[in-house]
Amino acid sequence: MVTQDNVSYCLHLIMDEAQAPTRIKITKPHEAENDEKASDIANTVELMKALLTGRQPPGAVGSKLHPKEIFNNAKLRISIDEVYEFPNNVKALCLTFENLTRKPMVVPIEHIELPGLLAISIDTQILEPRPHDTNKKTSAYMTKAYMVVEGLNQ
Repeated sequence: MVTQDNVSYCLHLIMDEAQAPTRIKITKPHEAENDEKASDIANTVELMKALLTGRQPPGAVGSKLHPKEIFNNAKLRISIDEVYEFPNNVKALCLTFENLTRKPMVVPIEHIELPGLLAISIDTQILEPRPHDTNKKTSAYMTKAYMVVEGLNQ
């Protein structure tokens, strides 16, 4: 949210069955705290830009992995391809999402919950069905995704 005096605030709204207030007053936060958060957001955006363009993020120690499967429910498989580690306990992950079914699938990235998740992006959210012929030269049933996570220990 951006106010009339061009100050940005991140809002986390929680909906429940209670009567919601019709007006919420937002007071100006302490300047130093706001500057620190703005710096973190800018760093996260720059990090995502580097990941999306295939560049190694500055200040990161990266490692390409033999794809390691981290999720498989017989419909969707998620593998980690690359991990970038930063000194401030932040990690950037390059993932592959793969449709294992014979039907098109929408990857539900808006439902991904992970403690410390700062950002997530995906090349395409709609995956085509897995081809019957494995020699077929299409990879539209797979997509790349990118996550920035703070405090991930694994």
